[in-house]
Amino acid sequence: MEQGDLVKWSWNLAADSWEDTVFTGVVIGSRWAKTDREKVNIFKMLANDGTLVEVREDEPTLKVISESR
Repeated sequence: MEQGDLVKWSWNLAADSWEDTVFTGVVIGSRWAKTDREKVNIFKMLANDGTLVEVREDEPTLKVISESR
């Protein structure tokens, strides 16, 4: 995944529901973060609702819709 790629992912936003909410957004940057056991790449996204969010590269629902090239 690179800056400018259009991506989608889903998160469960409600504590009382199993339904996921699908988001789309554009990758605007990334950074490396170190946990206790590993280093992970975290993508900074501009989501379709205008918010800035960070999504880990190992999020299982994270998929590229369209590459920036």
